[in-house]
Amino acid sequence: MRGLLLTRIRKDYNYQYGIIKTAIDWTVIVYFIIPLLFFTGLFYRSLWIEPPVWFDWFDWRLAALIIALSVLSSRWRTFLYEADSVFLIKRRDQVELILKKSFIYNLVFSFLETGIIIVLLLPFVINFLSVSWLSVVALWVAAASLRVSGKAAFYFTWLKFKGWELQAGVIAIAIGLIIAAFPVVWLSLYVPLAAMLPLIILMAILPVLLKNSLLSAGRILDHGLKEREYKTRLIKKMFSMSYEVDTPPRAKTRSKPWLFGYSQKIFKNAGPQQALAELFIKHYARDREFTYHIMRFFGAAGASGFFVPSGWGYLIIVSFLAFGTVMVLGQMWAQLIDQHAIGGKYKTKDAYFKVRRIFNVIVMVPYLVFAVVYFV
Repeated sequence: MRGLLLTRIRKDYNYQYGIIKTAIDWTVIVYFIIPLLFFTGLFYRSLWIEPPVWFDWFDWRLAALIIALSVLSSRWRTFLYEADSVFLIKRRDQVELILKKSFIYNLVFSFLETGIIIVLLLPFVINFLSVSWLSVVALWVAAASLRVSGKAAFYFTWLKFKGWELQAGVIAIAIGLIIAAFPVVWLSLYVPLAAMLPLIILMAILPVLLKNSLLSAGRILDHGLKEREYKTRLIKKMFSMSYEVDTPPRAKTRSKPWLFGYSQKIFKNAGPQQALAELFIKHYARDREFTYHIMRFFGAAGASGFFVPSGWGYLIIVSFLAFGTVMVLGQMWAQLIDQHAIGGKYKTKDAYFKVRRIFNVIVMVPYLVFAVVYFV
């Protein structure tokens, strides 16, 4: 039992590595990954040698916005399995020991993840903002502390609440983390010691605060279910992105949609385009996973208007968000029509392409409104 956590971590990494090997062969490495790393390295080197002009469009709030988005992670690992609720149910001390050690894993892994973000921000922070290396260390500690706290808060919310309460809790935590990131980043850059000391104290007392929730052995089965969901995430992503593989349908509890719950038709005398549009709206009013992604893009575009001082900088951010929204919308249509056993017969129809273009235009409208409001 002493090396059980390390054994599970090693097996998990071997499992994920095996999944990645099935999707990435030598042609992908030679023709995509190596050129991408090479040109990315050249671009990063150029940021150090000659800072670009577009750095002048931003200030410290750009670093705060990137940190705020990077701390929105819910990947709290426990490395407990569903079978542990049977075989380890009478060894609560061993389960609690695994949970305590997994806390250290989450803490170290969060520092490593945040360190990558800090390294990418170094040309902007050092060359343009001209802050000291002590401020960089303080920024690293602050961002990692926020990330760990966010992970713990998201996971605690998942254990405690279900349904709309869970959704409301996740939204509230995300908004709180984004708001907290800006003063924390400012303090880290300009008053580093004042930012580091409270956060170091928080990391020290966090295990005590989580003793009766995340570090308690009373929810072994829930921990196992969440761990299984995280372990199979790469397989699910590969199946969702593959047009050649028929993915098995997910068993989901049917629920009434928020909109059009009692109506028979949205459009009267509907033609082919209206019928496809109605199918799309009703389906994603019920299955709201992708809909939440688009709402997050809209929310990020609106929030950026308060924190990005430069007009060109805001246009760049909005353009990337708009591009991401179109990509998500394309994935939604692909899931509903292209990859569907019955809906696939409509993917060659002219009405299908026309209604897709109409929806692409519709999702661009909020970004245009944000841009107009920002400049007015």
